[in-house]
Amino acid sequence: MSIQPFEPADLILRGPTQVAASVPYLLGFQPSDSVVVVFATVRGRHILTARVDVPRDPEGTVAMYESALAISERAHEQQAAYVSFVIYPPDDGAGVRLPVVVEALRQAVERTHLSLDSIATVQHGTWRDELDRDAPALLLDEVGLDAAAQWVAHGVTYEASREDLAARICGPETDTSRAVREVIERNGDKWRRELVKTAASRRQMEDQIAAYVTVVNINSCSEARDHVSPVPSAEEIAAWVIALADNRVREPLLWRLADGFLEGEASAIRLHQDALARLCALVRNTPAELAAPIASCAAAYAWQLGDGASAGIAADHGLNANPRNVLCGLVMSAVAAGVHPRVWLDMLRSMTLKQLRSGPRRSKSELLGDSW
Repeated sequence: MSIQPFEPADLILRGPTQVAASVPYLLGFQPSDSVVVVFATVRGRHILTARVDVPRDPEGTVAMYESALAISERAHEQQAAYVSFVIYPPDDGAGVRLPVVVEALRQAVERTHLSLDSIATVQHGTWRDELDRDAPALLLDEVGLDAAAQWVAHGVTYEASREDLAARICGPETDTSRAVREVIERNGDKWRRELVKTAASRRQMEDQIAAYVTVVNINSCSEARDHVSPVPSAEEIAAWVIALADNRVREPLLWRLADGFLEGEASAIRLHQDALARLCALVRNTPAELAAPIASCAAAYAWQLGDGASAGIAADHGLNANPRNVLCGLVMSAVAAGVHPRVWLDMLRSMTLKQLRSGPRRSKSELLGDSW
């Protein structure tokens, strides 16, 4: 399951076709073989988006039904009033019983306090109302033009597929990642310890990483759109990867990103996207076996922005490197359960930079409580 990226503050979803036209922008990629659910307030204000695979057997249908029910309950807690489903059937249609899928989704909504706005399919660019099969099919590029224009005007784009999105974060080893491994192996254990030995050295690492990720003050959008940051040197990435394994560097960095998070301000969207892109570039140029610390930061920041797809990809990449990485596991669980990103923001804002920079290492339960 994946949840929506940071959206324009004035985004209002006015009808089923606008919902369908917004789905790729909300997910960050063009879905296929998917069931996407979009929640909105009584006034049409977007709340949450999630996706699951189209079920191909009875067990899959039951799992989809249970997921839809669980995420609907979470969305209702966030003031959602209406729910819309957009189904993207596989091209071959093999094993998919569309009427069964539609009925399962309808029954799931009946068990909630939400109102069902629509269940539709999108296939080969054509939108169809599955609750009224006698209604004419519509070309989505035409009827959804206004909604797409909102996203483009705010600088929001999407990848052609989830695979393309993943390629921004992980993939074949790069020349830089090989050089990073060589730097770490050559410098040895003493160098690693010195990087985070004192409060001053940890702060230096924190400031260096923050300067690269944000480039400009995240509270100012001046010229950010035209700024392109080169990939840092292997020496810099090597030091940052080691430093971010220490929570006294990692958590202050994430706090600073959350502190500069202009929630609801459309002018800041591009800055947040650029910052996430730079974090992903660091992950992409780090040796896979060493990627857990920096991948956890990318995953947490993507979750903060509501980009569940990128968050899940980065968290999975980090867990492949280190299955015991607490933050990657936390983000993966949150994305799978459809937990709203506000949980993360509220948690970070409950602590001060001084506490994070000087505090002991913390477990997941210490971060969010045993009942989370």
